[in-house]
Amino acid sequence: MLYRVLTQQRDDSNKIYSIHEPEVLCIAKGKEHKPYEFGNKSSFAYTRKSGIIVGAMAVDGNAYDGHTLKPQLDQVTELTGGKIKKAIVDKGYKVKGGIPSIDILMPKVLKKESYYLKKK
Repeated sequence: MLYRVLTQQRDDSNKIYSIHEPEVLCIAKGKEHKPYEFGNKSSFAYTRKSGIIVGAMAVDGNAYDGHTLKPQLDQVTELTGGKIKKAIVDKGYKVKGGIPSIDILMPKVLKKESYYLKKK
């Protein structure tokens, strides 16, 4: 394994980023102050009012957040036995076509509003 680490090139796929934890992935964040993180993705679901965690799962690979939403909601439905009416997510969870019978809420884009209105 050490030989593989020493011989890997910049454009190689399936790189090893850590000798101690070879399953660690490079996750591109797309943010100027922190463009990359190293680790594994996980997904947590919790209730809005009480903040109780009702679902948690590890995500294989470096999947897009929008592709992890449906499996997470399916897990919550299976674990709790209840029906999900609303899912409040951040802007990374854009799902094409939505999910039937679930209202997906995400923050509004406030680009055209003034600084005063954004703060208000």
